[in-house]
Amino acid sequence: MQTIWEPNYFVVDVETTGHDAVTHRMTEIACVVVNESQIINQYSSLINPHQFIPPFISKMTGISNEMVFLAPEARDVIQKTNTIIPNGTNIFVAHNVKFDYSFVYETFKREGFEFPYMPQLCTYKLAKKLLNKDLKKNVGSLAKYFGIPIISRHRALDDAKATAKILINLIEIAEKNHNVSSFQELLVFQNKTSNFIKVYPQSYQKIEDKIKKLPDSPGVYFYLDKSGQIIYVGKAKSLRKRVASYYSNGNNNTKKVKELLKYIYDIRWEETPTELQALLLESKEIKRNKPKYNRMDKEYKYYPLLKIQTNDDYPRLQKSYTIKDDKAEYFGPFRSGLLVEEISDLIDKTFKLRKCEAPLKPSPDFRPCFYYHIKKCEAPCALLQSKEEYSEEVLKVKNFLSGFSDNIIREYESKMDAFAEDMDYEKASEIRDSLNEIKRLFSRNENVSTSIEKNNLIIVMLNSEIDKTIDIYIFKFGILVYQETIGRKAHLNLILNKINSIYFENIELKTSYTIEEINEVKIITSWLYKHQNIGGFVYIENKTIQQINIEISDKIKYINYDDISDSE
Repeated sequence: MQTIWEPNYFVVDVETTGHDAVTHRMTEIACVVVNESQIINQYSSLINPHQFIPPFISKMTGISNEMVFLAPEARDVIQKTNTIIPNGTNIFVAHNVKFDYSFVYETFKREGFEFPYMPQLCTYKLAKKLLNKDLKKNVGSLAKYFGIPIISRHRALDDAKATAKILINLIEIAEKNHNVSSFQELLVFQNKTSNFIKVYPQSYQKIEDKIKKLPDSPGVYFYLDKSGQIIYVGKAKSLRKRVASYYSNGNNNTKKVKELLKYIYDIRWEETPTELQALLLESKEIKRNKPKYNRMDKEYKYYPLLKIQTNDDYPRLQKSYTIKDDKAEYFGPFRSGLLVEEISDLIDKTFKLRKCEAPLKPSPDFRPCFYYHIKKCEAPCALLQSKEEYSEEVLKVKNFLSGFSDNIIREYESKMDAFAEDMDYEKASEIRDSLNEIKRLFSRNENVSTSIEKNNLIIVMLNSEIDKTIDIYIFKFGILVYQETIGRKAHLNLILNKINSIYFENIELKTSYTIEEINEVKIITSWLYKHQNIGGFVYIENKTIQQINIEISDKIKYINYDDISDSE
């Protein structure tokens, strides 16, 4: 059985001339493919409907009759849409899925194409099952709830991308809160009838008083059995809502959750300032307690890294599973040793770092090895390449590993496209998975190194629109070292003093990492990638405290835009 993340979620949004798929026509379609919680492909196009678009629809969508007059024909758009449907298990996703599915299906049929069978998943239904009943469930409201920006509401591509990101958030909630572990379970879950708390009266009564005392704040909760043993650890953005959801979802819960609820006799919790800190604490507590009903991450993993020695005149690229005090610059951690081998091979083919392991003592009398003759090395050992020229090559490799200059992401995209054109979809899928991991590690808003020791940045992120507060996160060497929640009108003196202390007064490098810290870096890297379009990122490298002050102030003004407008 495939896991909940393995299938391709084919997220679609259409704009139309009316509500009936048989008599009306599409004016625009957008398709976004999601796999392993990442958007991996997308396509959108206007369509000539050969029908009049009513004024109220034009006003809502911004699509006029003039815009579609010279737009592509439906047949051409359908042909293009067909090409981005991946091989493998595909699930058709939309918000109010019956509407979008009916228009796509009828258009395929009308133009003489067979639409491939896909189970239908509705983000509207999922949101109703998973989120607070008082929250509006339209795309705009859900996007605001999850902090997803939409540039052009009611245009197909922006709505489809927003729906895709909403889907990712909903799947995470279904997996975490309801133990939905496969896409088959997810499809069943969306259609289940909700039951109230009375489904579990005995187990609820045991901890009813504790649940009422739970705070509406981030944190980690611990379920205990009759003997006081911790049997489950979870994290929550709101402890009260998360724990209550186990009981309020009734028969929507999976068999695993229903079994867990039978054995809960007590609950403890620990509040954290933010959801990220809850995520980090959850990971530590699962590994420390190894609870029976937590299925994953009970042990620390040895993630592979790549390193380049900085105290060697002629450094090599090496693989490592630890970070030691060896004056090396480390990149990663990566999800697998195989991916590290792929990246190493790509670097070997693209650049000309030395392969020999022995320390170099360059001499004109030295005989170059085999790698020089096959043009894989410029033989600094024989003084055929100067120290300065070799250093330039090392810098190119560092830039390559940081996702800019000779761009590693672009290289993988080219490889994936080449395999897809040759119809080797299995290999293209493998490259796509590697590409997603590389994007997670190397995507940056600025051209700064992604090595762990230079992963120094500050994030400004909205905490509460109601309370008008923001979160300031400070990361040093890839690890969260400070967090503060402040009012959006607050003075930044305290934060700036802390930044000065962390980055400019305490300037010694972190020379080694424990396995726990490497696992923490892995969690934080994934979290940063997920929030890259939500938070305001301020990178520290080569900046003064004055420059940082200006950037942070600008990020806060951006978040606080509506308040600034009102005050003016």
